[in-house]
Amino acid sequence: MSSLQDRVALVTGSSRGIGKAIARALAHAGAKVALCARDAEAARKAADEISPGGGRVLGFRADVTDKADVRSLVQAIV
Repeated sequence: MSSLQDRVALVTGSSRGIGKAIARALAHAGAKVALCARDAEAARKAADEISPGGGRVLGFRADVTDKADVRSLVQAIV
């Protein structure tokens, strides 16, 4: 993956599985990564696990089927 320095990536469903792997790859490539999961603790734990590998990673709780959650998530990231 090419360098993603100074880029911000939002990965939904990223507390486990494919989403977590994508978030890890983006962070390793230098992106600032926002993890999003329905479980706040799982999102924070995943962010803590990924952070040492490179990049800045933050975990957020949001249900992407809820418009208010999505709005709040975007405001927190931006």
